[in-house]
Amino acid sequence: MPYVSDGNYILFNKYPLPGHTYELSVDIPEHEIVTARTYIPMPVDAQVTNSKKVVYDGNQAIQVDFEITDNDDHDNFYIYEILSLDSNVPDGSNLREYINSPIKKWLSTIDGNTGYIEGNSGKQSKLFVSDKNFKGAVLNTSLVSFIELDRDSGELPDVLEELPEPDLQNSKLKLSSVSQDMYQYQRRRELILLQNTVNSSLSTPSEPYSNIENGLGIFAGYTSKVYDL
Repeated sequence: MPYVSDGNYILFNKYPLPGHTYELSVDIPEHEIVTARTYIPMPVDAQVTNSKKVVYDGNQAIQVDFEITDNDDHDNFYIYEILSLDSNVPDGSNLREYINSPIKKWLSTIDGNTGYIEGNSGKQSKLFVSDKNFKGAVLNTSLVSFIELDRDSGELPDVLEELPEPDLQNSKLKLSSVSQDMYQYQRRRELILLQNTVNSSLSTPSEPYSNIENGLGIFAGYTSKVYDL
């Protein structure tokens, strides 16, 4: 694999194919060989059946109903997220790092297959589900996405006197079919984000997930589709 710069290597004109397993091996003289393996999942087979504005826990929200047709050729893992939900937020008011921003985008679900991370209260920036309970079948599910202002943060911009309504026309549902490595990595990342959001001195920091032998990092595969709402 050709070296580009700053520790980056790029393999040109060759692309990973869904349904295949790939191995990474880095052999540098006088160092241990670094290896990793991952599986590239098949593209997600899903469709949005309905989307509408609702009121959730006192907040304006978007409810999205959709279904995933799972295949039974392999263990499958999925990640849901909503894009562009806060397009009505005034310019410049949501540019801080997410964990420090008073504006949070959360997801919640009524799907019994989607477990919340570490028993949190049901607010996450992404939702995660494996197909162990619906392998080879169709999963009909719903999620609710809403914006929440931390009015106690003392950092609210003056322009945000009240919570802007979600913009349904510009919001999109992103569904990703991910390898188990990516699933574990993103779940751990979500846990770290939630711990930083809570900012409790009693919480125990979590280590990032890594599947690199003799190294640190993530070697993983995924396929994604984005649906207009």
